[in-house]
Amino acid sequence: MHANAQSIEVAQDMAARRETTGTLALHELNLLFGRVRQAFDAQQSCARRSPLAAPKLQALGLQSAPDNAAREVVVGRLTAGIDRATRLVE
Repeated sequence: MHANAQSIEVAQDMAARRETTGTLALHELNLLFGRVRQAFDAQQSCARRSPLAAPKLQALGLQSAPDNAAREVVVGRLTAGIDRATRLVE
């Protein structure tokens, strides 16, 4: 009878360890997925901001263009940059 009780105790201990290990593994996976999500969100945020930097700089260049020909070049670049940003957001 003593051996039977000991076997049950060992089985219960092993089950508890498996449950704890499974819980820890699940927790670690959740942490990993959280970090992956944060990295993805940061990358997407950067991708949305970056295309807007170029048109802003081009608009500033438009203000300092020395003549009409230079302004036409900057306006063309500005329009192309806005078109790229629009496609990214759509």
